[in-house]
Amino acid sequence: MVKNLQNMLKSDRALLVADTDETLSYVFESNKLPEIRGASLQLDLLNKKIGNMVRDLGPDSHVIYAGGGSLLAEVSMAEAATLATSIEAIYPAETGAATITAAWRPLPPTEKAHYGEVVAWAGHWLRRRKEEKGALPFFETLAHQKRCPSCQKRPASNRQPIPWCEVCHAKRQAQRRFTWFNIFTTFVDKETDLQKKYYGQHITEADYPQDLTELATASQGRRGYVAFLYFDGDNIGSLLQAARTRQDYETLSRQLRQTTEKAVFTSLATHLHPTIVKGSASRAEVGQPQLEGQDILIHPFEIITIGGDDVMLIVPAHVALPIAIQMGELFSEELTTAVAKLGIKRDKPETMSGGIVIAESHTPIRILRDLSHQLQDEAKKLVDGGLDFHILKSSDMPASKIETLRESFPYLLEKREKGKDLRLLARPYTYPRARTLWQGLLALEKDRFPTSQMHLLAESLLDGRASATLFYEYQKQRHQSRAARESGPYATMQQLLTDLPSNPSDGRPDASNPLPWYRARPDDSFLYTTSLWDIAELYDFVPGTILPDRKGNNDG
Repeated sequence: MVKNLQNMLKSDRALLVADTDETLSYVFESNKLPEIRGASLQLDLLNKKIGNMVRDLGPDSHVIYAGGGSLLAEVSMAEAATLATSIEAIYPAETGAATITAAWRPLPPTEKAHYGEVVAWAGHWLRRRKEEKGALPFFETLAHQKRCPSCQKRPASNRQPIPWCEVCHAKRQAQRRFTWFNIFTTFVDKETDLQKKYYGQHITEADYPQDLTELATASQGRRGYVAFLYFDGDNIGSLLQAARTRQDYETLSRQLRQTTEKAVFTSLATHLHPTIVKGSASRAEVGQPQLEGQDILIHPFEIITIGGDDVMLIVPAHVALPIAIQMGELFSEELTTAVAKLGIKRDKPETMSGGIVIAESHTPIRILRDLSHQLQDEAKKLVDGGLDFHILKSSDMPASKIETLRESFPYLLEKREKGKDLRLLARPYTYPRARTLWQGLLALEKDRFPTSQMHLLAESLLDGRASATLFYEYQKQRHQSRAARESGPYATMQQLLTDLPSNPSDGRPDASNPLPWYRARPDDSFLYTTSLWDIAELYDFVPGTILPDRKGNNDG
């Protein structure tokens, strides 16, 4: 141990690591889409800039990874400290509020060192450095000053006609230069099949949305709703730590970024296309007052960030689940193959988990982000990754934690069955179960299952297992003729409920365990659960389309 430490101190190479501080707080401090977009792009451009700072030092300096707000590089020991200081200074200088932490450690000179473990070790020093730093930049608003109407944190600018603070104004300026839409369209234009799916026969220029109202206008099914998707790779830290050499680490980092972008772009292009919407009042804020109330062709999505294995998107509500399913499946398939080619042995396929919040367009974006992050954490509890979702209602807004919300009425009925609880949710879903759920919802819509019946069935669950089971059987017999016993809306519902148990070994319905309930596992705190509530909540957002498979082909 002492000998290794002495060798490290004699090393002439250093491993430099950097990571932005409280990134989400900076990106989402305003609820304005142009500023969120601009803040994300500012950080992305600065990420590239500090990568170039390393490259400009000469051939002895090497960038291993620069993206998603992080930097990993090898530099000489003589330049490491000065470079770390310069990197930390550039973020607040160019943004006025965002900061980054940089740290460096001597690089072990021996090739026998496991590179992934060395990077993890340097990461510990970075976290220690973050904890030692002082407070973030603070801006005092004096009594005679007006607060910025966007962030409500800093004094508004005295320059006319700019109503925002200097920081928010800089974000708006940044989003005019370059956006994720440019990267998306470049990707789609190189893929002929995707180009046809997204644009159809005619490729036309499209604008990007300026607020959630415009995105919600593009939603089918229940209008006025959008979905926030928050995704993150599962166990990616341990995957990167398994890289034995610098080349493997660099290749794996690059593959991770490319895989995530491909999964996101392919899923968006498969399920969406440029859509005509009415220009909202936000058009005036970006210098387009003449477009308010006018028909505008937009890309009906917003990519907030794609950083390594992290993804944040906003899409119309009706495509949230199919986009999430295809994105997760593609990521798993592509990354698992790439990892195998690198010769890295893993116990199971690579996966990513995600949280989806569906809400009305007036919901603050920060709330959507916070809840979707919590849902992602719930989905990560599944062994093989998956999805969790929540339909946000106004009555849910005071709840700070999704776990707390789900442990109360109406999602949990306490002591209703043999002294144990009944859980009215079957979430989260693995990807195969999520695909079964979505295909079943499309089949129900195709069979025109009555919306009124759907909601009555869901409401009956609140009366307990016995009452809900009798009501389900009564409605099934009442609305199903003899000729339609093997087909029709209720036959489709019966098949979907039969296919969806989370624990097929003991959850399959039978005479002693009738639908719509499934018996829980022995270690669960509740006795029965059901997918019917999930089905009913999502049914309002189902369009009349066919779910493509993971490659983007229609299912049948």
